[in-house]
Amino acid sequence: LDDVLGNAGSDYAYLLYVLPHAVITVSILTAMYPALSRACNAADAFAVKRELRSALGAPSVFMIPATVALIALGQPAIRIIIPDLDSQQVQGVWWILVAYAIGLLPQAIATLKDRYFYAAQDGWSTFWTTGVFALVRVGFALLAAYLVPRTWGAATVALGNSIGVIAVAIIFLVLTTRELGGYGQRELIRLWVRLTLAAAPAGAVARLVLWLLRSWGTGWLVQWVLLAVGAAAFVVAFLALAKLFRIAEVWSGIKAMLNKLRGASANGAQPPADTTEVSQPC
Repeated sequence: LDDVLGNAGSDYAYLLYVLPHAVITVSILTAMYPALSRACNAADAFAVKRELRSALGAPSVFMIPATVALIALGQPAIRIIIPDLDSQQVQGVWWILVAYAIGLLPQAIATLKDRYFYAAQDGWSTFWTTGVFALVRVGFALLAAYLVPRTWGAATVALGNSIGVIAVAIIFLVLTTRELGGYGQRELIRLWVRLTLAAAPAGAVARLVLWLLRSWGTGWLVQWVLLAVGAAAFVVAFLALAKLFRIAEVWSGIKAMLNKLRGASANGAQPPADTTEVSQPC
């Protein structure tokens, strides 16, 4: 059990965690980087604020629900990718996934931090904030090695990853606020709160569906069915609550993603992104 939770289980939990970040967040921020870079190059403070606000808001529309969905639907997903685990081991890997998942939105902000400082040609800020993240992770690794029971070691390391990106995200928001002043931080916080209020009950609905269907067993094919039904329940509940709370960003985000997919399908390979370096900091 210790070996599974410390090695393979941790790797698979990280794979589930990083999938929405790699597919959605990185794609969104990569597409937004050229506009942010041009705004910095032109020393246009208004444009920088606009692009920063957009880059902080767009990934959150997907990452906050993804966080809740990973937590709510993590167990059938784990049984699918590691079918040989018993119930206790699945629970252990799920806790590792939970520890990683709470860092999804902060990870998106930390990724934006790197791109912002690249555009601003501020290598020092990139360096020392990455150092903060590394120190937090090392601290939690030492905690896992010497103070935490072995069965919770991998979850402690995963939690260190989330605490690290949370610290970096907070530092980045403080630094940009000092540098730029207001760029819609209150609106962003309200958006994050409303998304959480829509996603949390949707996650509860998904968990309830899994609980009601628990008698179906733990077979591999059954887990696919449970995951599909639970995911459908989550999406329907989340979209209904997003409409109730009038979270317009959800619909604009979905529309933008669908347009992007249609464009990629119609046009084939996309042209390379504009990676022109800026000549002066933001």
